[in-house]
Formats: sequence, structure tokens, C-alpha cells
Amino acid sequence: MSLCVVCLECVGADLVILEETANSGMRATTEMAPLDIPMETRDESGEALFTALAAKVRAAAWSRMPEPPDCLMVALPGALADGKVISAGRLGIRRPIDGARLLSEHLDVEVRLAHDMECLWRADPGRSADETVSYVYLDEGIGGFTVVDGKPLLGRGHAGILGRLVMNPMGPFSPGLMARGVLEVYASRPAISDHMVSQYRQQLLKPQAKSPGEETPLRRALATLAETGHDPTSLDYSLMAAGLQDDDPIAETVLEMAAQHLGLALSTLLTIVNPHRLVLAGGLVQGLPSVVDRTLHYVEQYTASKPLAGTEIERWETGRRHLVEGAAALYGAAGGVSWPDDLG
Repeated sequence: MSLCVVCLECVGADLVILEETANSGMRATTEMAPLDIPMETRDESGEALFTALAAKVRAAAWSRMPEPPDCLMVALPGALADGKVISAGRLGIRRPIDGARLLSEHLDVEVRLAHDMECLWRADPGRSADETVSYVYLDEGIGGFTVVDGKPLLGRGHAGILGRLVMNPMGPFSPGLMARGVLEVYASRPAISDHMVSQYRQQLLKPQAKSPGEETPLRRALATLAETGHDPTSLDYSLMAAGLQDDDPIAETVLEMAAQHLGLALSTLLTIVNPHRLVLAGGLVQGLPSVVDRTLHYVEQYTASKPLAGTEIERWETGRRHLVEGAAALYGAAGGVSWPDDLG
């Protein structure tokens, strides 16, 4: 049995090919391959997005396999019901679409859609049926998912979506979430990148500002992204980390603000839910551990002693691998996923 897993985000997707092992598990046979999926579309139905995804998956995966996989699992954010996408603001989808059916028609294989936060939960080796666990995914967006006694806490369907928590009603506008001042506009990777570029542009307008030809990797990247025609949200975590290492005031200021907002949001979560465990995962956890340190400092400042003392906080630093593992578990890989050392 073979399985293809795609982690779909607002800036593209990552693809992994898995094969069944003797212990009912699966083994990754490829590294996570990025897929450049065009997100600049006014098609709110999602048809253009899923059609482009099908073409990219066929080109990237089918050529590496002797035959098509038994199933394609797609982990994505948004509101899902019965395997269909009801809406996914970060992906530009505003109307319900049967994405699994559309992909299956293009690729002629079974396709299943899974919520990325449910995948994170399914990948938890310590999950138990008698505890409350809150999962927070910090990356291209900010996801939240709480499980009580082995069952997801969904309310009427949309509970726990931490990235939509309003931190400042007069704050920046999020086109994807159609709201002002939500957590994602302060602490997701694209928002942090955009804020750094904006601060750089503001500095250039000041008489004492240095010229764009500055010496650090972060400043060189900011000078490029500040030019017309470049995407100001494309700064990656490695350059942000380099800025912190160089004591760059833009990196320090913007990332401190992100940590403050994250700390306040997590404090709210701990105060209201008081879970046994809080699991932090995603690219920010992996790429900016010092920012997570600062975030937890603010969590300690903002949270009452009893809910703080009663919650064990974990960091998962393997990035999107947990999403792949959870998707495989949802498909039925009871033995888990192994990642050979030669895959990096």
C-alpha cells in the first residue's frame, strides 16, 4: 500500500510519499517536497486552487512512483464537514466545495481531506481518553484544537480556532479571515514578515536611516522585499532568526510584539480551558525557539498561578512532519510513520 500526503497552506503545499511497512505502519520514501501552488486567485469557489493542486501533485509524485498511490490525503486549514470544505479563509475559499471529489476526478485515485489540527492530534503519541489537551499550530496561520476526554471540543463546529481570536478590534485587517486585529495578523509567519518589511520602509523615510545596501542577511532581504513587485510576506524563519542573532532592532521589535500577542492568547486559552497539556507545534516552534521562550514568559506573566501550574507545556519541533503522521494515522497506519535518517 502506498500513500501520498499533501499539507496545504496559504503559501503553497508540501508533499510526502509513504509506503506500508511490515508492522502496519508507513515509511516515508521522499523528503517533504514543496509544491508551488498559485494562491493569487479571485475564484472563491476553490476550483482553481484544487485544479492547480492536482496538476502539481501529478507532476511531483506520479513520476516518482511505479504506479499511482492507493490514496491521496490532503491536510488543510478551514471548516470541513463530511470530507468537504465549507470554507477556508486563508486559502481564499468562501463557498462550499467537494475538494476530495474534484481532486479524485483529476487524479483518478481515492482522495481524503483532513483538518490540519485533527492531524496534529492524531499524531500525538501521548494522547489519552481521560485528559484535556489543547494543540496550537504556529506557522503560515495559527490553528487551535482542544480535545476533552478523547473527543474534539468543537461546540457548534468552530470552537478553538485560536488564530481568529481578536486581540485588538482596531488592529490590522486580515483579508483571509475578514477581520481586524486577530491573532494571525500579529503572530503568523506572513504577518511577521510583512511587519518587518513595513518597519524597514518606515526607517528609510527617516533622515538617520542607513542605505538599503546593508550588511546583514536580514537587511539585504528586507531591502529586496521593500521594492515594488516583491512579496513582503515571503520572509522565512531562518532570516528572522538571523536578525535576532545580529541584534537587529526590527527583528527584535516585531518578534517581541508577536510573542506578547501569542502569550496573551495562550494565557486566555489556559484560563478558560485549563488543559492538562498544551502542545505547541509548527514552523515558528522549530525555527524561532527564542520567540517561543519569550511567549512562555508572557504566558507566565498573564496567567493565574493555578491554571498555569496545572498545565504541562510541550514543544514539538519537527515542523509539518506531525501533520503527515496524523494524516497517515487517519488513513489507518496503526504502526505510525518512520522517517529514515537519509531523508534529513
